[in-house]
Amino acid sequence: MAEGSWVELREGRGAVVPEASEERGLRVGLSALHRAATVQEFALRATVEGPVAWVEESRVAGVDDRRLQLFVKAAQGLLRTMKITTLDAAFLEGPAVEGADPLWSLLFDASPMVSRAGEWVTLGAER
Repeated sequence: MAEGSWVELREGRGAVVPEASEERGLRVGLSALHRAATVQEFALRATVEGPVAWVEESRVAGVDDRRLQLFVKAAQGLLRTMKITTLDAAFLEGPAVEGADPLWSLLFDASPMVSRAGEWVTLGAER
């Protein structure tokens, strides 16, 4: 988590309200079944309403924003040194066999890879 980010504030680890209303980042999904990982882009958008903020997270399959390319390569390099296989998100989005669940839900998370979710976050006194 970046210091002073909406992610940090949402997770209860920060107190400073970020100035920007939007931020982009990378999530690294680790499989509980295999030494495998995938890198996924997310965007957070926040709307401040008094002492609270609505923070909405949108996830995409893989990474679309070319500005994150250097961070993707760094994450893949770190995972490789840990002997963890990095799987492509497009591969994970499809089923292993016709009519089956996507590989993403089998290896990583039951919730869909591409998703949008939001929650209210209480802001600290530093606003």
